[in-house]
Amino acid sequence: MRQTTADSNAPAKSKPRLRKFHIGTGQSDQEVIDQFVVRQNELDRILEVLAGNIDSDSCQHLLLVGPRGRGKTMLLVRVIAELHIDAHLAEGLLPVRLMEESQEIFTLADFWLECLYFLAKACEPIDQAIAEDLRASHAALTAQWADPALESRARASVLDAADRLDRKLVIMIENLQALSREADSTFGWDLRQVLQTEPQVMLLATATSHFAALEDAEQPFFELFRTLHLPPLDTEECRQLWQAISHERVDTRQIRPLRILTGGSPRLMVVLAGFSRDRSLRQLMDHLVELIDDHTEYFRSHIEDLASSERRVYLALIDLWQESSSAEIAARARMDIRKVSTYLGRLVERGAVLVEGTGRNRSYYAAERLYSIYYKLRRDRDEAAVVRNLIHFMVTYYHGTELTELSRRLVLEAKQSAGIREGLARAAQEDAELRNLLQAQGMQVPQMADRRLAARNISASELSGESLLSEGAVGAEAADTLDQMRRLYESGDFEAMIRLADAFVAADLDHPAVDPAVEARLVSLKAQAQLESGDSAAAIETYDALLARFGDSALPKVQVQLARAMVNKGYSQGQLGDSAAEIETYDALLARFGDSALPELQDAVGMVTRNIAERLCMLGDAAAALQRAQALRTLASRQTATEPLLHADWVEAMARALLGETTRVEALFRGILSRFDGDDQQMVHDFQKTVPTLVALGADPGSLAGVLEEYPHALEALRPLAVALRLEAGDKVRAPSEMLEVAEDIRAEIDEQRGQRAR
Repeated sequence: MRQTTADSNAPAKSKPRLRKFHIGTGQSDQEVIDQFVVRQNELDRILEVLAGNIDSDSCQHLLLVGPRGRGKTMLLVRVIAELHIDAHLAEGLLPVRLMEESQEIFTLADFWLECLYFLAKACEPIDQAIAEDLRASHAALTAQWADPALESRARASVLDAADRLDRKLVIMIENLQALSREADSTFGWDLRQVLQTEPQVMLLATATSHFAALEDAEQPFFELFRTLHLPPLDTEECRQLWQAISHERVDTRQIRPLRILTGGSPRLMVVLAGFSRDRSLRQLMDHLVELIDDHTEYFRSHIEDLASSERRVYLALIDLWQESSSAEIAARARMDIRKVSTYLGRLVERGAVLVEGTGRNRSYYAAERLYSIYYKLRRDRDEAAVVRNLIHFMVTYYHGTELTELSRRLVLEAKQSAGIREGLARAAQEDAELRNLLQAQGMQVPQMADRRLAARNISASELSGESLLSEGAVGAEAADTLDQMRRLYESGDFEAMIRLADAFVAADLDHPAVDPAVEARLVSLKAQAQLESGDSAAAIETYDALLARFGDSALPKVQVQLARAMVNKGYSQGQLGDSAAEIETYDALLARFGDSALPELQDAVGMVTRNIAERLCMLGDAAAALQRAQALRTLASRQTATEPLLHADWVEAMARALLGETTRVEALFRGILSRFDGDDQQMVHDFQKTVPTLVALGADPGSLAGVLEEYPHALEALRPLAVALRLEAGDKVRAPSEMLEVAEDIRAEIDEQRGQRAR
């Protein structure tokens, strides 16, 4: 996977030790800083408040609110690190972090004893004498636990230490909602009085929910805290976190499936990264079902931690796998609704469940989405199929079809020889039966990622120096250089690959070391690297240079590269908004190779004919698009392959949608669906890309959804698409949150294409 954002080419460094639990324990400040990747805005806001407290006569207290796994503990330990390393903050503040659960605190005396114990630990690196005094005080006071003055004596010891240190204490306490519930009834009021009268102490607390006591004017914590809510990570933050965990270069579209499946939970992102050790993001998505199944114990243990009645309600909720009312949850759990409402309140307070709305309009859903998928996979095979289909849909929708599974037996052989690996990859591209066989056994075979990207993702594997050397196409020195370029491309270091390619081609002009077909592949790969880097203009220049150098070649292998170059040049021109130039380039390809009998060139002809037709439709020229559809049918009559006919039906459907001919669009869509093969990832990808275009061109989304629902085998594989169509038609749809998010992304794509038409 490759990333094209600004930091994609940053030098690699050792992976930070990201943890799911016990964050900060046994870690240096620098290790904590290194693993802090997201939540920078929240950190800045916290530090701003703490800095403002240094010279203030009264302190502002902070409460971080977010369900479990949102990164509350990570933020606390990152604040501690900053209070240690920032000279100004370190001079005025000392962090005192209490035990995460604080299970020994029931009274204010308990609170001060805990502060005394952890303050001694915090003082050790600063003043050993004060630390020894605090340990001695703690030992003496705990031995006098029955002393009525215990609370005041413990508090005095803590405040005296603050005076001796000449610093204010930032006391960090987690799960305040549990402490509020389980401590003595007077604890909250006693703590409030201290916090409002002692300027030497400030509280930085966390809670899994905005619990009721915070909103009740008759409760001690009412308006005591400035509250900072931690939202789910957005897609860009998930990308940053994944890159820090894995050092794998990914873009926001590639990370989107994990953002949806985890709900933006930092902890679940780290969990999945642990599951996927030594796998790429794409491989993780391909094997996610198996990974969840293999790590059942992780999910089971968290569910079993719940009390039996709460667990029953929680299981009912995750089994429903969508926002649900208390009545729906009660019916699923077969429990009294009043009891269910009580248990839901506890689960919300724990942070295991989130709630939307108020009163009778309240709906509930699991805070961590993967638990629903885990439960579905364990409970029911039919429902597990829904999960699998959703994941497979997202793999294809967000990643394209650039990779497939690898054959277990052949992979073992391929690992021993790059030549075997590359030879198998090539053969699988040329032979559909072999490709299917290898895929069935797990063999990874590069394929085209998008019908409008023809050859962008298949040339790198064709530059294996070892295999080209064995074929006699290159010399030993050139083979090493080609392998180096291929590795640079595959690692995402496009700038270095381009520099090396330029030097190689410049030298080769004077002393040819490779045959023309190999050089053409190399130049194509350079252009692809420029496209990956976002420089379409430079890629067009490179394609022009390739066409100028080899344009007169009659060698079939070179002609295939020329056709690929023309397809990608046209695509690049379209990306730059030059539709006329795009169509002109495609027409030049048709004029040059339209009558060729070479299968690869016929594929390119069919592809660009469809591309032209799509562009014409987006430009509003339905009549010209219909002419291209007829050209595709003529092309199909000269071939045994059915793909040109499928292209023709899609093109005609787009043109008819533009003309408002709903009945004809439905008929064409039925014909296309009758040939649907859910195991063909390219076909699934084609539906994902073309159906939104149909809607953007004017097709009725409700009628398309109705036709899709007539074909159960297609509906199973394309359910998020059906949900998107129903939502686009204005229908009310209830579905899992994950599916609704994918559907919203599809609808955003429809809106984007409508905007392109308007321009």
